[in-house]
Amino acid sequence: MSFRTNICALAGLVLAALATPADAQSTRSFRCDDGVRPFTIRVTVLDQQTISANAIDGRTRTLRLTQHRNGERTYAGGAENEYNITFNASQDHASLNKPYSETIECPVVRAAQSQPRPGSGPGDIDPGRKPAWCANPANLAQETVCDSAELSRLDGVVSVAYRRAVSDSGRGAEIRREQSRWVSRRDACGEDRACLRRRYGEQISLLEGYFNN
Repeated sequence: MSFRTNICALAGLVLAALATPADAQSTRSFRCDDGVRPFTIRVTVLDQQTISANAIDGRTRTLRLTQHRNGERTYAGGAENEYNITFNASQDHASLNKPYSETIECPVVRAAQSQPRPGSGPGDIDPGRKPAWCANPANLAQETVCDSAELSRLDGVVSVAYRRAVSDSGRGAEIRREQSRWVSRRDACGEDRACLRRRYGEQISLLEGYFNN
């Protein structure tokens, strides 16, 4: 799946829907919002076995059929098959599963939705936006981040830097492992805001080092 580093991780699992053989060579776009900023996934059905997908980074990944059951088709591709797309028969939505967050529903782009939202250019972070997992924080550290506009903004910066590092550095597996270790270090801060600020600052510097060097 072609995620731009500033969007989806991605690093994540993409689920979308494929209907019938008549849909071969058709293209659909899905509008997602990962809690950092909105973005669009564009999926083209090449044939019964293959689709291509890209986001606004301009990179395209080819995904191949891995499972077909109950009217749904699942496709996978990328390093270690980290990108997975499942299309349902209606093709009305896609679901995006990212590491470290819940599933994000992505409705199909209608004509009225086709124009980008103001202020949603590459790299933009809404300072008032909280992480997607604030709807159901998993621990005290996440609760503390959600209660702080400053920490929420820093979390958005880390998310953008992480996606860019995974996409642009060619070291995605290494970065994903490091991000997982960092999440544990961040969560160990609990409600200590100074500790959380340090952890976010350290991770931003580390991630930016992957694509600034």
